[in-house]
Amino acid sequence: MRAMLPFMAALAIPAPFALSPAAAVPNDIAARREARDVTTRRMHEFTRCIVERQYEAAKRLIETEPQSRTHNARANNLMWPACLEGAVRMRFQPHILRAGLYEWLYRRDFADQDVSLDRVPAIGYPWSPSSISAAARESIGSVLARGECVVRGAPAAARALMLTDVTGEAEQQAFEALRPQLVACVGEQEIDAQSRPVLRGMIAEAFYHLSLATRHRSLEAAE
Repeated sequence: MRAMLPFMAALAIPAPFALSPAAAVPNDIAARREARDVTTRRMHEFTRCIVERQYEAAKRLIETEPQSRTHNARANNLMWPACLEGAVRMRFQPHILRAGLYEWLYRRDFADQDVSLDRVPAIGYPWSPSSISAAARESIGSVLARGECVVRGAPAAARALMLTDVTGEAEQQAFEALRPQLVACVGEQEIDAQSRPVLRGMIAEAFYHLSLATRHRSLEAAE
């Protein structure tokens, strides 16, 4: 059995934020699933709001090295009151917030861009290795590499997933269409161990960086 990557294991939590005590999770399986889906939709809507209202701050966050002190401080600063209206008490994991931001930033900046990635070089994180541990850096890079594998192998299907709303039938169909590539890049057992928001975030991060590299390459060719 393939061991789960440490970074992905850290992401594999039941929900991006905690429900208040008044919203205790019931024992019934269907009700627990619905409570989880409600939590997922709230987080998705929160990150959409952040990108709409604090676009530059959201971009600064994803340009910061994951797990670093600067990254976590910037994540905390994104708790925009207007985006929290009507939400239950939240306890954020910075990497879950980051994953959601990548989705909406991709939708905003690159959803209409050609998905041809043939001439785009492999992507990677450019940051200094001194800011986080070597093990953390390796784990983060491995997740990005797996996301890149999925996007390069099935770019149209990956984009279709990025444009679906979370927890809906369209998302279910998009995941089914993308599953063969996910299995090839991530592994069947690890896919089944991950929540859908984690897998979406993995794909969104790689797709965003690849799309950005594609745009830069096009601009350079036009000069």
